[in-house]
This record gives sequence, C-alpha cells and structure tokens, in this order.
Amino acid sequence: MSIIALKEEKSPVQCIIPDVEACINQKYTDEEIAMEQESYANNVVIFNRFQVVNGKVVRVSRRNVVLDIGYKSDGFIPFNEVRYLESIKPGDILPVYIESKEDKSGQLLISHKKALLIKAWDQIMDSLQNKTILEGIVESISKGGVIVNIQGIKCFLPTAQIENRRILDLDSYVGKMIDLIVLKVNIKNNNVVVSHKAIIEKDLEAQRDKIYDSLEKGFKLKGVVKNILDYGAFVDLGGVDGLLHLVDICWERIKHPSEKLTINQSVDVIVLDLQDDNKKISLGMKQLTPHPWDTLSSSLKEGDVFEDKKIVCKLNYGIFVEIFPGIEGLIHVNEISWSSNYQRVMNSFEVGGVVSQKVVISSIDREQRKVALSIKQLIPNPWKSEDFENKYKPGNIVKGEVIKIVAFGAFVELEPGVDGLLYKKDISWQENDVEFNSLNIGDKIDVKILSSSKDDKKISLSKKHLTKNPLEEYSEKLQKGSIVNGIVTKFRKDEFVAVKLDVGDIEVSINKDNLAKQGGGFPKVGDSIALKVLDLVIDEMKNPKIYLSHKATYLE
Repeated sequence: MSIIALKEEKSPVQCIIPDVEACINQKYTDEEIAMEQESYANNVVIFNRFQVVNGKVVRVSRRNVVLDIGYKSDGFIPFNEVRYLESIKPGDILPVYIESKEDKSGQLLISHKKALLIKAWDQIMDSLQNKTILEGIVESISKGGVIVNIQGIKCFLPTAQIENRRILDLDSYVGKMIDLIVLKVNIKNNNVVVSHKAIIEKDLEAQRDKIYDSLEKGFKLKGVVKNILDYGAFVDLGGVDGLLHLVDICWERIKHPSEKLTINQSVDVIVLDLQDDNKKISLGMKQLTPHPWDTLSSSLKEGDVFEDKKIVCKLNYGIFVEIFPGIEGLIHVNEISWSSNYQRVMNSFEVGGVVSQKVVISSIDREQRKVALSIKQLIPNPWKSEDFENKYKPGNIVKGEVIKIVAFGAFVELEPGVDGLLYKKDISWQENDVEFNSLNIGDKIDVKILSSSKDDKKISLSKKHLTKNPLEEYSEKLQKGSIVNGIVTKFRKDEFVAVKLDVGDIEVSINKDNLAKQGGGFPKVGDSIALKVLDLVIDEMKNPKIYLSHKATYLE
C-alpha cells in the first residue's frame, strides 16, 4: 500500500467522532433545545460558597466522616463534629456548610458544626419574629439569671423571665431542658435574651380567658389568697386572679387585709363585678354574710351605755366608735366634752385605741343605719354645778390654760367646759402689746375674775389686776396740776401719742390735740416733753385713768 493510499484512509478516531463541521451546521428545533435545558437542570447541581446543603454519609472512620453532596468530589468533616449523635452510619443525611469548593489541593471544604450554628440562628430569628418555641438546656447560673444553650448558642435567661412567681433556688434549674421564646437579639455582640415566663403567661392567658368567660356576677366561688397588699388581696380562682378589696373583706372597719387574711388561706368569695375591657374581677367576702344592721337586736335604744369601745376612724368633726362588729356610732366633737378646746379634746383620741369614758346612744336611725353617741351627756355640766358662783366669784384668783388667741384678747380654760375671756386691755397696765404678744396657746397663767354670769356662760378675766396699778402706786407724784416729764415712744393711728413717763416707767396715751409746737414743730418720736396732769381717776375695779396735756404746760 502506498503512502498516499494510507493518507486517504480514515483513522479510527475519525471513524468514531462525527464531522465537526457537520455538527456545527446541524439545526435544532426549539422543542429539542427546551428538552436539553430541562435535562441539564435536573442532573447538574450548582453550589456556592457559604451555602448550607444536605450531604449523604458515604463512609465513617474514627477521624473523619465522608459525605457526598452531589459535587464532583466528596467532602470531609471531623468526627468530633458528629460525636453528639448517638450513632452515625452510611446513608444518613447531615446538613453541612460549604466553606470552599476547592482548597489548594482541590479538596471540597465543608462543616457540619457551622451548618448547625446557622440553622440555630435561623430558628432564633424566627422565634424573635414569630414567637416560635425553642428548646434549650440550662448550663449555668449567671448574674441576674441563667445561661441556656440553644443548639450551641449561649442565651441569657433573666431570673424575672423564668417563672411567673418568685424564684428562690436557681440551682434547681441547672441541667434541665426548658421551653423558651426569644425576646431580644443583638447580632453584633451575639447576645440573645430569652424567656420561659412568656410561654407560661400565654398559656395562662388562654386559661384565664376561658375561666373569665364562664363567670357571671353573683357567682359564689372558692379561692386561695395569693397576695396581700395595703388596699386588698388577690385571690386565685383556679388560674385567674380576682381582687378582694379592703372594704369588701368584712363588715367591720379594718386598716389592713392582714388583720383578717393570710397567704394561702382558702376563702369563699362572690363575684361583685366583671370588667370586660381589662378582664378584671372584683370579689367580695362580707357579702356572703348578713349585714350587721339586719341582725341587730331590736332592744337597742337611745340611752344605752357602752364602755371601752374601739375607735375605728377619726375625722375633723368627730370620731367613729365600733359598738358592735360592723356597726359604728359617731361621737361628734361637740358631744365629746363640755370644753370648747376641740383641738386638745381630739388629740386625746387615736385610731385603734379605746374610749376610756362611757358613751351613750343619743339617737339611732335603723333605716339610715346611723347611730349618734355622746360622752358629754354623761358628764355634769360645769356651768350648772352648785359651787360655780362661789368658785368663780369676782375677785377670785384662778389658774387657767390659754386655748385660743384672737385679735381682741385670749380665751382661757379654767376647767373642762368653762372658759373665760381675757381682753387685751386687761393683760397689762402698760398701753403697749408686749405682754399680749408674748402669750401662747397652752400657756398656764393666773388670772383674776372680773365678772361672772352663770346663765350667760360668760366670765371676764384680768391678768393685770393681779398687781397694783402703777398710777395708783405713784398717785402722790401724779396729783392734779403737777408737771411730769416723758419721752415720745410712738404715734398711734394718727390720733394718739404714746409717752413713757419718768415716773415708774408708766406708758400713757395722750391725744395729739394736747400737743404743742416747740422749736418750730410738734414733738417727734424720741423727744422729751413736759406734761401737765389735768386729772387722775382711781377706781378699785376700773382702770385708773390719767389725763395729761403737753399744750397746758405753755398756757400758764
């Protein structure tokens, strides 16, 4: 065979491979193209880095686990990443995270641990948004709560979010599995806050709604005292709480629910009100028993006397006294004592104490359920005592207490129920207000009776009459027509001038009309002037009076 003949023969490869040019020029229909694309999509898998896919276990050794993810090469993961599984065998499916499709040696790099972490974060974000329930294990105690592991992610469970009650022992939760929902996530700091209490309250809310919808006003129920506050107690009705207000615990008046209730006490209650807008339940206990007025003895009447009764309320106008459980009587301030010193009388009573004096029913109204009481009616009226006129005879010196100060004087209590009036002008012989301004409520002072009227219940008192009038003492130096010197101390109401005499330091008032001009004008405060005594009147019970004139010294 010639060389040329050999060149014309086709090689084996040329016999197998179609003519390239013929293939290029071959035409395909649109239907054939679509079928080829579908076949390609069904059989070819495309992977990207940082993607989580499922892999099928091909082989398991003490060091590695080989997985087929449908890529051109298999991937390896360390056996430690699946050690948490009780058993693993070929054919098992595991999620893996693609770190790199090829390393320097062309090996596929995958991680099962990172896939679980990504999956866990997805579940955590889903719980944050949709309140799905996750399961975690309590690993340790931390400040303010515990640390919970949710699929490898450390989460913080605050103590206040563990239960809907007070937690005393956090150690008992360590190692336990617990249902949780996510409250807050800080991705930057990998900080996750979870709650178990929210799940409990959600379940309880559904239970409460069911119980609430079954209740009606007037229902009688049994409950357990759950909490006690100043204004009442919360009673557990079997999943829903109702408020038992302080005033609905018993018919008698109490200051605090603890006087009648204790925590975990079983009680019978009645539904008083239901508030649909906020699902609040108002309860009552006393309404299950008859009102004390309905069982009050018909023999109770005006004139009945009681002793050592408890004071349950104190107001400006009087005190309320409990004469029977749930039945109170008012002792008006005017019926406590004959004294008009109401403030001191009221200060002698304290809520919770007892009235040491006997009290009498002055009126009773069963329809209005009111009782009026009196202490005063059982005490003799001091103004009508047999020795009153002798005790308060004009000229007598008695001791009393200042109980009220007014512009014109002071009221002095001589005994409970007997007051006298001490006028300002009868406080001091001096015409200034120094002694009057020094008086205080509560001062004990000696006074002299000027006048007394038993029928009018009036007594006039004097403090200055306890001493001799200075005018009377210096009457020899103040005879009519004599000249005395004095210093102007002040002007009063543009009509009178106060002058302090050099005789006994007596201060007197003279009319401005009796002043004379000297040195070009009228005297001023601080000036020394000469005065002529026009007259001096001395009376045993009246104020001695001296009449002076500055002008008269210039007329002679």
